[in-house]
Amino acid sequence: MAEGYLIQEQKISKYLALGFSLLVLSTMPYLVFKQDPAIYTFLIIVMVTLGMVMFVSAAISTDGSKYKPFRKEVLMFDQNYLRELKSRYESVKSKYIAVMVAGFCFIAIGGLTFALEKKDIALGTLEPYYPVAVVLIAVGIYMLIRTIPLLDSHRLIAKNE
Repeated sequence: MAEGYLIQEQKISKYLALGFSLLVLSTMPYLVFKQDPAIYTFLIIVMVTLGMVMFVSAAISTDGSKYKPFRKEVLMFDQNYLRELKSRYESVKSKYIAVMVAGFCFIAIGGLTFALEKKDIALGTLEPYYPVAVVLIAVGIYMLIRTIPLLDSHRLIAKNE
């Protein structure tokens, strides 16, 4: 049952991360096709719709009643299985923390591009790189939203408090 919970959390976090990333990426058509409002409006609508579909998919795939005890009660596991869960949590923790740091760095680099232009420090030299900054922010958001719930669910099962 613990494996099923982890798989469900993985699926939900994937859909949520894709949804948020698509919403961030929906600004990209405006930055690329500024001269043609018909094209960028259509592409923005498509990307936002796909992002909303991902949120609905995450909500549908949530079987909250089946795994509610994991969040509320202390679970009874075999000592060998609990030891295995704790060792897996420690190995996953170091990997996920590295991914979260990379995601935060991507968001910071992308946000810094916009901040430097807003404060007139870069004097317009970074404006052609706005699409790249948006992609960096979207990738960073995907990495963070994908790994934070997974790390939390692994911690919840391994610590079992």
